[in-house]
Amino acid sequence: MSRKLTKEEIRRMALAGEDITQLDVSHIKDFSGMFKGYTDFNQDLSKWDVSNGKNFSWMFANCPNFNQNLSNWNVSNGEIFSWMFHGCAHFNQDLSNWDVSNGKDFMGMFANCTNFNQDLSNWNVFNSENFSWMFANCTYFNQDLSKWDVSNGKDFTNIFARCAHFNQDLSRWDVSNGRDFSWMFTGCTSFNQNLSKWDISNGKDFEHIFKGTSISKEVHQKLYFRWKLLNEKITKEYFQL
Repeated sequence: MSRKLTKEEIRRMALAGEDITQLDVSHIKDFSGMFKGYTDFNQDLSKWDVSNGKNFSWMFANCPNFNQNLSNWNVSNGEIFSWMFHGCAHFNQDLSNWDVSNGKDFMGMFANCTNFNQDLSNWNVFNSENFSWMFANCTYFNQDLSKWDVSNGKDFTNIFARCAHFNQDLSRWDVSNGRDFSWMFTGCTSFNQNLSKWDISNGKDFEHIFKGTSISKEVHQKLYFRWKLLNEKITKEYFQL
């Protein structure tokens, strides 16, 4: 039986330009940073068995040319997805069938994936507390996330920051456990949704939450007065457009 390769050995092989497409990685639990910063990496990993993986953080971070099919990956044991595709400027692949129900941390998962715009509507993100920076700078991202259960989420800072095309209905999101909403929609130049029904009573930081959006004055006013009743930390300075 051949020896199982370590994550570090596989990384060195990839950096050397060796073919890693057929490797057995079924024993690996920690894929974090495996290809981080490898700017030329774009190998087909569709046949990899990552079913034992728990940590996928930074796996493809700053791999601007990576754009391969991962739709059949079994990530059901994954808990940490933070910054997984950060800086993958060309990445735009179907991940709609991924089972991320054990995910606890999605911080920056698609940050700076400027071309990413895929359906994630059926993802079960219930167990996550951290959604900060998840889609930051995803210029073209504009997908329906209305069914997401984010009720355990505490950190939403910058989640949609500078998503210039994003304009989806999130009015049914339960953000009652949210603490940080700062810069949440800043730079979302197309965003014009009414979130006045959100329960933001536990929020601590709302700095520039709607700065640079297209929210109408009417909706903006409704939001301000409704949220002001729920949380004394709401100020007009926070609500500058």
